[in-house]
Amino acid sequence: MTSEDGPADFGRLLRVFACAAADPRLTGVLLFDVPPQLTGPVADVFAAVVAGFVSGEGTGEGTGEGAGAGEGADPAGPAGGGPRPAAPADGARAGRLVRLGAAVREDDLWSRTRLLPAAGRITVDVLGGDLVEAEPDAPPRAVVVPDLARLPLPGLRAAVTVLGADVAAVERHGVSQVWRPRARWLAFCRSDDAGRVSPHLLDRFPLRLRLPDLVLPADPSAAWRASSEHRVLADLRNRAATGRWAGGPAPDDAALARAAREAPGERRAVALARIARALAALGGAPATTEDHVTEAARLIGLRPAAHRPPSGPEPSGPPPPRAEPPPPAAQTSPPQPRMPEPDAATRTAELPAPGPEETVAPFTGHTPGRTGGDPYPEDEAEPLREFAPLRAAWRRSAGPAAERGPVTGIRRATDLRDLALVPTVVEAAKYQRLRGRARGGSGFVITPADLRSHARAAEPERMLVLLLDHTSRPGWEWPQALAPYVRWAYAARATVAVVEVGGASAADELRAQTFQARNVLDPRLAEALYRPAGRATPLAHGLLVAAQLVRRAFQQQPTSLAEAWLVVATDGRGNVPLRTSLTGRHDGPVGRRGVQDALTAAGQLGAMGRMRLHTVVLDTGARPYADLPFTLADALGGSVVAAEPGAREDTDAAV
Repeated sequence: MTSEDGPADFGRLLRVFACAAADPRLTGVLLFDVPPQLTGPVADVFAAVVAGFVSGEGTGEGTGEGAGAGEGADPAGPAGGGPRPAAPADGARAGRLVRLGAAVREDDLWSRTRLLPAAGRITVDVLGGDLVEAEPDAPPRAVVVPDLARLPLPGLRAAVTVLGADVAAVERHGVSQVWRPRARWLAFCRSDDAGRVSPHLLDRFPLRLRLPDLVLPADPSAAWRASSEHRVLADLRNRAATGRWAGGPAPDDAALARAAREAPGERRAVALARIARALAALGGAPATTEDHVTEAARLIGLRPAAHRPPSGPEPSGPPPPRAEPPPPAAQTSPPQPRMPEPDAATRTAELPAPGPEETVAPFTGHTPGRTGGDPYPEDEAEPLREFAPLRAAWRRSAGPAAERGPVTGIRRATDLRDLALVPTVVEAAKYQRLRGRARGGSGFVITPADLRSHARAAEPERMLVLLLDHTSRPGWEWPQALAPYVRWAYAARATVAVVEVGGASAADELRAQTFQARNVLDPRLAEALYRPAGRATPLAHGLLVAAQLVRRAFQQQPTSLAEAWLVVATDGRGNVPLRTSLTGRHDGPVGRRGVQDALTAAGQLGAMGRMRLHTVVLDTGARPYADLPFTLADALGGSVVAAEPGAREDTDAAV
C-alpha cells in the first residue's frame, strides 16, 4: 500500500495523490494535522502528480452523490469513456497551482482582465479566472487551500460549487464559459477545527489522511519520480493515449456491499468504493473486489466496522437561535436570564458540575483523528461553525457603512461613492475605438455605464463585551448565566471582546487581560469561562479596559456598529486600586480604594449613553457586600440579573 521509497506516511500520501489523479471522481484531498512548515512542499508534490496525468473526461458515471444515484446503477460508477493524455508536466502547458488563502476574492476566481498591445493601441481582453478551465485538453489545475477552517466566503462558495460537479458555468464581467471541472483540490485542516467547517464542504473531500508525524524526504519531487505510483500513472497515461485503458474497473456486488458496511453513511460508502476503484486501476486488476475496499479503508485510516461505535445522522449545524438580545432587567426586581428552563436531568446533561480546578481529569474518551487516525473527525467534534456559513452577513443599511469592510470584488456603480478607479478605466477601455470613431476625437471617454465600485464584505454591526471576574466564579455556573447573551451574539454574528480579571494564569495579576475574537465560536472564549481563580481582583482596571474597547469600537465604526452589549460578571469586590494596576507598585493598605476606583471607571461607561450600549451586571449573590453589584450597575447605568438560586446557595455556603 505504500511506496517503495520514503517514510510510510509519505508513501500513503503519494498513494492518495495517485488515486486523485487517476479517478475523475476523486477530486478532493483533505489532510489533517500536517505540520504547517510542510504544507508548501506537499502542495508542490501534489501539483506535480496532478499535472502528469489527465483523467477521463467522458466518464459514463452520473452524479452519483448519495443514495439516489440512479436505479440499479453502480454507485461508484464505472469510468466509461477514455481519458485524454496530458501535456508534459515540464512543457509550456504544465498544470497551474492555485492557492486560495484568507484574502481570496471573487474576481480572482472567476474572471481576470489582460491588457494587450496591438498595432500601436492597447486592447482589453477579459479571460476566465483561476477556477475557470477554458482549455479541456490542458492538464488539470491543482487548487491548494492552506487552512480550510479559515477559508473566506468567496472560497467557500467556489469549493461547494466546483468540487465534485459534473458541469460548471460562469457569466461574469463578459466571461461566458461552461466547462467540466477537472481541477484537483488539496486542503489542509486541523482535527480540532473540523467542527468549524460546513459539512457540505467536508463531504466534497473523499480522500482524507491524518498525518501529524509526516516526514518528507530530502527531495520530495525526486522521491515522487522514483516511486511506483509515478511509473503506474505513466503507464496508464500511455495506455489511455492509445485507447487501451478506459478507466478503473467497476466494483462487483460484493465490493459494493463491503463498502456499505465499512463506511458510515451513503456518501462515505460511495467515496470508499471510488477509492477502491482507483486502487484497482493502479494495481492493474480486472475488477474492483472486497480486497480493494479493505485496502482503501486502510489507506485513509478508516476503522473497521466491528470496532467503530454506532453513529447517528450527520449534524447539519446548530439550529438558528433567537436573534433578539435579552431585555435589560429592572433594577428593583432582578429577573432571571431569559432562557428556557430545563429540568434537573437536562441541566445536568448539558452542563457538568464544576469541581475543584486542581483535580480536573483530562478527557479520556476516543477522539477520531487523534489516536485512531479516523478520517472523519467532524463526527464527534462540537459544531462551532457559523449559522449559514455560505451566506453573506445581512447589511443593515446601504449608506456610508457599505463603504467599509474588506474588498471582495467589483460591481457596477450605483453612485459616485467608493469608486474602483482601475476597473472603471479598464471597462471604459473596451469601447474607446468605437467611441473615438463616433466622436471624431482622440480623448479617453468614460460614460456612467463604465463606472465600477468596490464590493465589500459587511462589517460586524453588533458587539458583545464580556468582563469576567474569575474570583467570583466558584460555585457559579457561568455558561448557563451567559447563554442568552452568547446566543444573541451568535445569531447576530457579533464580534466579541473578553476582559478577564482575577485569573490565576494571568501574566500580571494586578492588571486585566483582554482579547478580541471574530465571533463567539473562538475557542479562547470557552477557555476563559473555566479559567481558575487567582488572588487579586483588578476590577477597576478591567472596567477601564472595557470602556476603552467600547469607545474605540463606536469611534472606528460610528455608522456601522448598531448595538453593543456589555455583560459584567462580578461580585463587585475589587481589591486592586487603579493606580496600582497602572503603575505596578503597591502603596500600602487598599481599604475601599479598589471598590471606589471600580465605581469611578464604571461611571465612564455610564456616561456613554444608552442608545446603542446596553449594560448588564450578573450578580452572584455573594455575601458579605451583596449590595456591591447593584451599586456598580447604578454607576454603569445598567441593570442587574441575578444568578441561579442553586448557584447562589452554593456561593453562600462557600462564604
